Amino acid sequence: MLFWIILWILILFFNFVYSFLPPERQKIPCLKRLAILSAFIILIVCICQVVQWYRNRIFSYVSKDGVILESKNFPWKIIKSINQDGNIVYLINDLDRNPSEVLVSPDNSNKEYKVRDAYDGVTVIFTCSEEKISNFKIKIKN
Repeated sequence: MLFWIILWILILFFNFVYSFLPPERQKIPCLKRLAILSAFIILIVCICQVVQWYRNRIFSYVSKDGVILESKNFPWKIIKSINQDGNIVYLINDLDRNPSEVLVSPDNSNKEYKVRDAYDGVTVIFTCSEEKISNFKIKIKN
């Protein structure tokens, strides 16, 4: 692991230094090939990081009835209920995360919801009437 970190630092450092060399030095064939190689390595590493981020995404698209319409890496159940204040509550059952890691994106511009911790998981509480609730997406930060 240490080898790869040192190699990565050397590649980035070489690429940085090469960009500040005078044009006549940049035309030296050996340096030019190394610069192209380092640029390709940086590009490949960045593409691998984006692919890894995409594969590790956790989200679920939920209907206003509490049915999961689409999901990726989302093994939890969603239970719809009403609390004692009359608010619609969606419980993400057995989700053991901090509520700040749960992002909710309703299809409409409704901002009348709260994400709270619960005994059985994490809840999304809508404080508006049920007619104003639309389908929404739940994203969980990695």
